[in-house]
Order: sequence, then C-alpha cells, then structure tokens
Amino acid sequence: MAIRATMGGGVVFLAALTMAHLVVDAFAASVHPLWPDLQDRLGGGPGMIQAAFLLWSLTTSASQLVFGYLGDRHRGEWMLWAGPMVGIACMGAVGLAGSLPALGGLLVLGGLGVAAFHPEAAAAAGQAMPDSRSRAMSLFATGGFLGQSLGPLGSGWLSEHRGLPSLAWNILWGIALVAMLLPWLRPASGASGGVRPSRGAALPELLRASGGRLGTLMGVGILRTLPAAGAPIALAFLLEARGVGNSRIGLVQSAFFGGIGLGGLACAALVSTRRERRVLWLLPMLAAPLLAACPVVVGAGMVAVSGALGLVVGLGLPVYISYGQQLVPEGPRVASSITMGVTWGLGGVLVAAIMAASDRLGQPDLAFGAFALASLLAGVACLRLPEPGRRPAPGTDPGPGPSPKPVPVGEAATRPPIPSPPALP
Repeated sequence: MAIRATMGGGVVFLAALTMAHLVVDAFAASVHPLWPDLQDRLGGGPGMIQAAFLLWSLTTSASQLVFGYLGDRHRGEWMLWAGPMVGIACMGAVGLAGSLPALGGLLVLGGLGVAAFHPEAAAAAGQAMPDSRSRAMSLFATGGFLGQSLGPLGSGWLSEHRGLPSLAWNILWGIALVAMLLPWLRPASGASGGVRPSRGAALPELLRASGGRLGTLMGVGILRTLPAAGAPIALAFLLEARGVGNSRIGLVQSAFFGGIGLGGLACAALVSTRRERRVLWLLPMLAAPLLAACPVVVGAGMVAVSGALGLVVGLGLPVYISYGQQLVPEGPRVASSITMGVTWGLGGVLVAAIMAASDRLGQPDLAFGAFALASLLAGVACLRLPEPGRRPAPGTDPGPGPSPKPVPVGEAATRPPIPSPPALP
C-alpha cells in the first residue's frame, strides 16, 4: 500500500478509508435483524439459519487471514475498492434470496468482499499516520462501528415496513458512494510520491519468527470478541422471543454498535500510551456485568444497557488491533486479519454453538451468561499478554536477569520498523 507523503494527504486518505469502512460494515451488519425473518421465509428450522449465520461469520472473518497474507506479500490496493463493491452488491441482495442455497451463495460472496477490504484497509490506516498509529486505528475502527450501528437500524426499519426485497435498493447508493471515494482509494505511489513498505515475510519465516505471538493474539482475541460477535444475534432472538418487532430489534442493536463507535472515538481522545495495558485487561471485566444484565432489563433499559456494553467493548477494540500490528511488525496485515477477522470467525463458531444450545433449552438468556464468562476470562488472559518490542533472539533464554524495557503499544509505531526477513526464492 502506498503511503501518502504528506500529513495532509495521510489525513485525507484516512478519511476516505474510514468512510469506506462505514459503508462496508453497514452492509455487512444489515443482516443482523433479518435472521428471524429469513428463518421464517426460507424454512429449514433454527438449525439451518444458525448454519447460515456460521457460514457468513466464517467467510467475513476467517478468510481475512488469506487476504492479509496476500496483501503483505503482494500489492493489494485493489482490495480497497473491489472488496466493498462485491460486499455491497451481495449483502444488499440478501433480501431477494428465495432459497437457503441462494442465501448461502450471497453470504459467501458478500463475506469475501467484506473480508478482502479489512486487512488491507487496516494496514493502510496505520500507515496513513505512522506517528499516531493507535489514534488512526481508533478513527478507522470508529467508521466501521458507526456503519454497524446504522446498518441494523436501516435494514430493520426497511424490512418491517417495506419487506425484505426492498433492501436491494440500498445497493444503488452504496455502489455510488464507493465510486465517489475511488480516486482516494486507488494506489497513490505515482501521484503522491509514496513508497510501498518492504515485502512481508513469507509464511515459513513468519511462523518461525512470530508463530507463538500470532497464536496468543488469536486465543485472547477469540475470548475478547465473543461478546461483540454474540451480543447482536443474542439480542435479536431474546427480543423476538418477547414478541418485539424488527424496528425495536434494530434499535437495540444499533445502540450496541453506536456505543462501540463512541467508544472508538473516546479511545482516540482519552486512551494514552500509559493506559493501554490497563485498557486491554480492565474493559473486558467491566463488560461482564453488563452482559449478565441484558436478559433482565426491558424497554428503554435494554437500549441503555446495550449502548453501555457497546461503549465498553469499543474502547478496547482499537487498542487490541494496534497492539497486534506492533506485536508482529513483519506481518501487519496478517496480525490485523487475526484481530479483526479470524478471531471473529472462530468466535462466531462458538456463538453459533452457544445460541443453538440456548435455543434447544428454550432459554435465550443463557447465551449472555456464557458471553459474560468469556469476557471475564479475556480480562484475565490480557494480564499475561507479551509486550511489543520484548522479543528474545530465537533459541536463547533471557534468563533471570532484568528484562529489556518494554515498548508501549502506542509508542511502538514511532520506532524504526524491524526489517522483514528476505522472501524465499
């Protein structure tokens, strides 16, 4: 990805990426209020719609690892505009699906478009403001979370008042908006004098140098993302069991995603380098009681608790994304694909299993208890996360002596990058 040579160009580029992120995630999240209606329309029972949710979750998230690796090894700027185009066209057409296979095809193709965009865009956002990487990631992530807030709100209202097929009209404005952003999303090396960063490490070198850290990122990330991935669908089925319509479901989900977006903005403004380690472990512990409260609140209280939960989750997500990029500097797109994608996909597998179990038991509130427990475990696990910059040489033992001074997450972006290992012939 070409890096803008001037600060002003970097800000404009970041703004374009953030707007594209908003649109992509709005279309991706628009399916959340529709799961109960899709189940009623297409049949197959709860098991089939849970399988469709799992397919969509894995495609939009786990496939990011492939796109992230390709972006680190080859030029991937095309993903910044082609991914959104495909994602918008397919996710916008979900309401037209007349069968479960058709729905599955749209979810897979749309999910691949969404997945292609995220790793390249996340790495580009960090490169747009390399001296303020955590702040840039907070602003970029906020665009996505605002999109996730607006998507369910719009699709819930439109599907309830105009029917599922009416959602396809959204494709027109979505494609048009991405087309307007295209001049700022295309490669800028020739126009701006930017230089593409060094080629990322080949897979064997990457695993040899950072395999343990990538595994840690994934394991902790799954626990951290369970509440964020599971809360929207759990809220939909909890409220549907109470006889609540799609508009109300979309409102509650939008409060959650809007809280995440507000949390991202608050992270950019309030979370300093010294506080980042504390944010990583404290916020998941604060989210646990809010998750436990969801099944017992009603009315406006549900909107308030959902928004507060999103705020707590949103404060920590950009820090973890930035942390992953600094922890694995030889593969920033791979790290981003894990913190923004793979963990959400594997978390989606657990969410589907938890939702299926609670549905069989006829107790949708049990899902929130499982998510609360996962959030507590995530907080404990974050206490043991390694420090970026503290990396002993391969095959050596740091011994009992004093450890090297850790590099804080926010400051790591300002240090000279670690040279990438040479590519295999």
